[in-house]
Amino acid sequence: MYYTNFDDNITAKWRIVLEGWPLKRFCSPADLSTQNEVQLLMHAWENGAAKFRVLNDEEWEAWEAA
Repeated sequence: MYYTNFDDNITAKWRIVLEGWPLKRFCSPADLSTQNEVQLLMHAWENGAAKFRVLNDEEWEAWEAA
């Protein structure tokens, strides 16, 4: 999984975005420093608040333009 340059390595190549990341910084779960951060992230994935999503054509064009 690419955490550094996610936009270049994942979104630009596969049109996949990450929505609902609950933490201040996007990083590997292995880089989290507190149990609270781990629990918050796990809860976000379990309840569907955090998720990967494929951009549709209109969203993709807007993303590319930005």
